[in-house]
Amino acid sequence: MLNYYIDFNLNKIENMENEEIGTKEIKAAETEPKGIGGWLILVLIGLIITPIRLLISMITEFTPLLEQIKNNPILADLKQLVMAEIVVNMIFLIYAFVLIILMLKKSKLFPRMIIIFYISNLVFVLADAIIISNHPVLGPITNIADSFMEIFKSVAANAIWVPYFIISRRVKNTFVE
Repeated sequence: MLNYYIDFNLNKIENMENEEIGTKEIKAAETEPKGIGGWLILVLIGLIITPIRLLISMITEFTPLLEQIKNNPILADLKQLVMAEIVVNMIFLIYAFVLIILMLKKSKLFPRMIIIFYISNLVFVLADAIIISNHPVLGPITNIADSFMEIFKSVAANAIWVPYFIISRRVKNTFVE
């Protein structure tokens, strides 16, 4: 009988401790960052600016360039390069819209998709710089400083945001749907 009494009370104490631990975990979960706030606001602003920047770039840079290519037979071999760049920019533009939707829906796909976005942007910037610098017409007249600046911005974005989306508690708590 005494053994039953001791076992019963020990189980009761153990249950109380487990309830206390569960309550602490719930309180901790309630106080952890969640939602589109903090650094995620900067990501959202960047995603909203991206399509605008790409559209302005395509209109102001590629339209006159295509006109020059059309009027100058020496630049005819650039047409494929410019068209490829326009296609890639259109893909990034559409991808940015998809990312905005995923972010606002708090989709669990968003962190993985934005990491792919940042890495693919870096690959594109590097490939673009290599192709243009090795082009017989564009290479000699290309401003190397501009290419390095684009590469630097993309490397910096990857160095900041890729680890953030992998490690951040806010990201883990926000993108769950």
